[in-house]
Amino acid sequence: MPNASGARISVRVVLLAALIVTGFDTANQSASPGGVHGFSDYLRMVLGGPGRLRFLIQPLAALLLGIRDGRRDAAAGEPPYVLALLFVRDRRRYRVSTALTSIFAPLAIGIVMSLVVQHYVFGSVRLSYAFVYGIALIALPYVVARGLTNRFIQ
Repeated sequence: MPNASGARISVRVVLLAALIVTGFDTANQSASPGGVHGFSDYLRMVLGGPGRLRFLIQPLAALLLGIRDGRRDAAAGEPPYVLALLFVRDRRRYRVSTALTSIFAPLAIGIVMSLVVQHYVFGSVRLSYAFVYGIALIALPYVVARGLTNRFIQ
């Protein structure tokens, strides 16, 4: 398992590379990319454009990682993941760090891919859209699959 400082450095390197590749312009954040006026417009355009296969592959990878970690939790006798985070104070930091370690690569790849696709489709990027995409289509399926797998096995 990578240490915390190594993970922080990895996150910074991945985000810096994404921002350099996409030509991120912080002064232009108030403007809508490519005439998009909201997240629903953005989602509609991205789903119909290039890179739409990632909307299937990345959540599937997150589900598989969640199932793997849920099985590990069940074998160790741990409570379901979300319930343990919310109601069991013991080892909460450990649970969060193991989840972040497992989901880091797919989440980072999803955010970078979102930035690249935004740049390709719209000519500009919105970092907030990339993070919403990462949470909704990668982190959320992971957490749900991890908890349900643990509950089902126990």
